[in-house]
Amino acid sequence: MKKLFPLYILVSLILLACQTQEEPAPKLPDYKPSEDDIVSMHGEIQNLDRFNSFIVHVQQGRKDTIRVVSYTEEGAPILHDLEYDGQVIHSILDTRRDGFGAGMIEERECKSVDIEKGKKQSNYTLTGCGWKKEDYSILIISK
Repeated sequence: MKKLFPLYILVSLILLACQTQEEPAPKLPDYKPSEDDIVSMHGEIQNLDRFNSFIVHVQQGRKDTIRVVSYTEEGAPILHDLEYDGQVIHSILDTRRDGFGAGMIEERECKSVDIEKGKKQSNYTLTGCGWKKEDYSILIISK
C-alpha cells in the first residue's frame, strides 16, 4: 500500500494540472440603439415606418436589412438582425445581453414573414425556417 501512495499522488497531480478553468464570457457593453433600429420597448415602437418598409420590400422581392431591438421586462435588449437577399431572410437573434435568457446567438434562414392581424394586435413572424418551432415572432404591434 505504501508503494502505491506516491503513484496516487502523482496521478492526482496530473489530473489536477490537466483540468481547464472555464473563464466567464466577457461582459458585453450596454447596447445603444441607432437611429435606424426598430425599437420595441414594452408596447411602444420606434421606427415603425422603417419596419413596414422592410415588410413591403420582402413582399416585392427587394433586398433590405433591418435590426429589431426588443427589450425584456428587466430592460435587457434582444437584438434581431434581419437581412433579406431577395430570396431568403437571414435571421440573427442575439440574446447575450439577457441575463435570464439563453444568452446566445441563433442564426436561421427563413422563407417569409407571416402577418397575423387580430383586433388588438398584429403579430409578425418568420416562417419556413426549418426548425421545429415554425413560427418565430419578430414584432408584435398593439393597436
